[in-house]
Amino acid sequence: MIQSSKYWTAQDQAGMQQWFSDFLNWMQTSKNGMDEMNAKNNHGDWYDAQRLSMALFIGTKDLAKK
Repeated sequence: MIQSSKYWTAQDQAGMQQWFSDFLNWMQTSKNGMDEMNAKNNHGDWYDAQRLSMALFIGTKDLAKK
């Protein structure tokens, strides 16, 4: 939605995608992230929802399919 704003630049978009890429990497490699990934409750469910949305936003469709 924000991408169509005349105030949102290609540089803004690239920076946001990089930030989400870095955060997604942290989620998948940090102790905290791995604990949440393996949680068998709403934490694990929300982890999956976040990971899916971030993977789609940054264009990593293979990860989103997992």
